[in-house]
This record gives sequence, C-alpha cells and structure tokens, in this order.
Amino acid sequence: MEELENKARDELWQSLSDTERDQFCTVARDEYPFDTHAPEGVVQILAKMKAWEARQVSGCS
Repeated sequence: MEELENKARDELWQSLSDTERDQFCTVARDEYPFDTHAPEGVVQILAKMKAWEARQVSGCS
C-alpha cells in the first residue's frame, strides 16, 4: 500500500506546473529549521509531501 501511495504522490508531483512545484518547495524550505541548509533532495521530498497533503485536504472538501 505504501508503494502505491508513493507512486501516486510522484504522479501528482509530475502533474503540477513548475510554478506550483516551486511554491511547495518554498514552503518546505521555509519550514526547515532556521540556520540550516536543506539539501535539494530533502526539499523536494518535503515539497512532494506538502503537495500530497494539500491534495488530500482539498479532496475531502
């Protein structure tokens, strides 16, 4: 089940525009601990999770 969710999360990420992806990446960077540098791979993982959470919330409305 986790593998299916990861695939769905990746598909959602790929379906977003560059602007939408950039917005989620900005949120992920902003939430990273102050005075630390988040590697881009980590930022992208966090951003994908943010996008997935946002889709889940909007899908429940």
